[in-house]
Amino acid sequence: MNRIHLKLALLSSAALLALPTLALAQAAPAKSDEIVVTAQKRSENVQSVPVSMTVVRTEQLTSAGVRNFQDLSNVAPSLTVTGGGTGQNSSVLMRGIGAQSFSYLTEPDVAIIIDDIPVASQAQAFTNLSDVAQIEVLRGPQTTLFGKSASAGLVSITTQSPTKVFSGRIAASASDDGQETVDATVSGPISDTLSYRLTASLDDFRGNQKNIATGHWLNGENLYNLRGKLHWTPTSKLTVDLSGSYINAWGSLGIPFAPVYVQPGTTLFGVTSTAGYAGLKIDRGNSSVNNDLDSTMNYAIGQASVKIAYDAGPVTLMSITGDSEYVTNSLNDFDGTASNVVGIATSGALNGSQYQYFTETTRQFSEELRAVSGPGAFRYVGGLWYANKTDYYNTIRGPFYSTNKAYANYVANDSSKQYAAYGQSEWDFAPKFTLVTGVRYGVESISFGLNNRAKSYLMGGSHTQGAATGKVSLEYHPVDNINLFASYTRGYKGETYDLSSSLTPAVAALGPVKAENSNNFEVGAKTQFFNRRLTVNVTIFDADYYNFQAQTILPTFGAGFILANVGQVETRGVELDGAWKATSALTFNFGGAYLDAVIKSFPDGQCYYTQTLAQGCITNALGSFTDLGGKSLPNAPKWKGNIDATYTVTVPGTGFDAILNGSARYQSAVNFSLSSDPLMVQPAFGIFNLGAAVQPTENAHYRIGLFVNNVFDTH
Repeated sequence: MNRIHLKLALLSSAALLALPTLALAQAAPAKSDEIVVTAQKRSENVQSVPVSMTVVRTEQLTSAGVRNFQDLSNVAPSLTVTGGGTGQNSSVLMRGIGAQSFSYLTEPDVAIIIDDIPVASQAQAFTNLSDVAQIEVLRGPQTTLFGKSASAGLVSITTQSPTKVFSGRIAASASDDGQETVDATVSGPISDTLSYRLTASLDDFRGNQKNIATGHWLNGENLYNLRGKLHWTPTSKLTVDLSGSYINAWGSLGIPFAPVYVQPGTTLFGVTSTAGYAGLKIDRGNSSVNNDLDSTMNYAIGQASVKIAYDAGPVTLMSITGDSEYVTNSLNDFDGTASNVVGIATSGALNGSQYQYFTETTRQFSEELRAVSGPGAFRYVGGLWYANKTDYYNTIRGPFYSTNKAYANYVANDSSKQYAAYGQSEWDFAPKFTLVTGVRYGVESISFGLNNRAKSYLMGGSHTQGAATGKVSLEYHPVDNINLFASYTRGYKGETYDLSSSLTPAVAALGPVKAENSNNFEVGAKTQFFNRRLTVNVTIFDADYYNFQAQTILPTFGAGFILANVGQVETRGVELDGAWKATSALTFNFGGAYLDAVIKSFPDGQCYYTQTLAQGCITNALGSFTDLGGKSLPNAPKWKGNIDATYTVTVPGTGFDAILNGSARYQSAVNFSLSSDPLMVQPAFGIFNLGAAVQPTENAHYRIGLFVNNVFDTH
């Protein structure tokens, strides 16, 4: 449904008249036409970095309506994000590549970094983007500098820094679909060498799915976020940054699934679909559920970091320490109906619904020692990396009476210790030419324990593996403001165990699932024209992923789905990013991507629910499977694009500026199923947003705006 927002932003300071300039300047680059990024772990102009990337700053986040991490795909065409309530059900894909696994131990393919600290679980990033200065979306393998969790790409989020002058900001919004938000920030000096920043935000969304059985709204969330920063410069050469944050949220965001199609004659846990979905209009427009149990989820995230930098002259030495804990628990109606499925199955001995209860605790400590050279014809960055990550899981799906494979009851734990050394150099070996080379070598030790209480399995295992990755890139600068580059990057995703209810002693005896490797080739151009008023960046890429890790069926191990190396996948396409300052008042940001992400080899894939032998589903005594070779990867649209525009004009005789903005995005059809289930196709769609705001022309301490998201009510 469309969403109408009223937003009020107030700016204040001790000096009052000085605040707007100070509060907004920190998000802007040193020059109006320059964007500074840290994609190569050093500060550089984005146009000089031979990496395909999208950079989104504060102004574009606001104009495009990007408030939550899930919204980020609206302005980064090669990125697709789907929230699913937990780290295993949430999906972050780059160029069609992402984790296709139920296993808790499986690494993501897209790393997420917040203020130079990688998150331990992708679910930690699925929060509101409060007080963000800039987001860098790096496409393609980034394992050389950022490790094995970045085998398909990287999202780096940088929050605002403390200011040297006292300033503050408060913003609030309310929408007709039950979302209210409040953001407040205060920043300033404590002494000549110490400054601070405190940020608090509240985000309350009632949800957009109605449970007709209870009358409650679902798929909503109530979240609060607290963050504090200290910036200390005891000497001109030494800086220390301390940061801490705490997030707590509860609701049911991403958990319930609204039925849009039911195969005729379907029986749900002994109940016909007609009875189980009574009261629902089952079609693609449905956004209601009929559950006797309201799905719930709560999570809490605590993070702390210390970053120390010392300017030693020709090199800057850095220590970056991070510590985090992520705790979540969820309860959902597993049978998806309001029927007494337990009573039917037990002839009235027990009553209620099938449910699933899940808890997860993830802890991670990381330490990075980094050396960054100063400017010159030969520049380098190198470092040492250590991380210690542990997880604990408890899953109950039942209740206990159940004798079918839906019943599960197990606890699991795992640990991962990583050690790595990396280095990358940039050498201007000739006029107009730059050679970039990099290498990383890492060793990881993984271990797990699983107690399957439902099947009386007690298992464990451990393994250690080392691996090297690297990259090489050649840049050619024929004239100022044009950078042509070609690169090769080797990607890597580490070994893992199938830590799920499917794990049996026979599967565990196979040892860990092999590491996933990739070869990525890119050719690109970063260009600026008309005195840098027009920026157009284009990249052509082709990548093959080998020993792709995914859930599948191995006939020799029965009908259950297990994690295995299924074969080879390929992703190739073209990406476009750009910005145009048409006039001093009118600016555009745009992006687009064409993607061809296909499975090249997957002989033992999952059949979709209604697939027949004629449609390629082979059934034998051990189960059913199909060859998915040639099929598209899930949630990988072939075409995707976005454009947003902002127009600022002074209204004569009023003393106010009017700010108008609009954004549009388009996405072609996708299939959300790895098995290419035709019932899991989402048609192509377009979304159009509009906004208008006013603020004083002079001393703009406040802004009042009205926003309409999804103007044409696209479902």
